[in-house]
Amino acid sequence: MKFYCGRALEDAHDAVADVEVTIDVFQAQIQRYGLEPDTKKLTKEYKGQVNYLDQGFYIKENEEGQLTFDFGKH
Repeated sequence: MKFYCGRALEDAHDAVADVEVTIDVFQAQIQRYGLEPDTKKLTKEYKGQVNYLDQGFYIKENEEGQLTFDFGKH
C-alpha cells in the first residue's frame, strides 16, 4: 500500500478494508506499469506463466486456470 499508493495500510485483515486496498493497489499497478485495465487482456498476457511482479508478489495460473497472486510465507 505504501509503495504503490503512498499511504499506510489501516484496518489490515478487515474484509472490507482488504478489498478496498486490493483495488487501490491494483489500480496503482495498472497506472505504474502502463497496463490496460482489462482483466481478459491481463489474463491472456500472463496465462500459464509465473511472473515476478514487484515487492515479493508473483502471479501465476492455479489448477482451475485462474490467475492468482502469491505472496506471504504460505
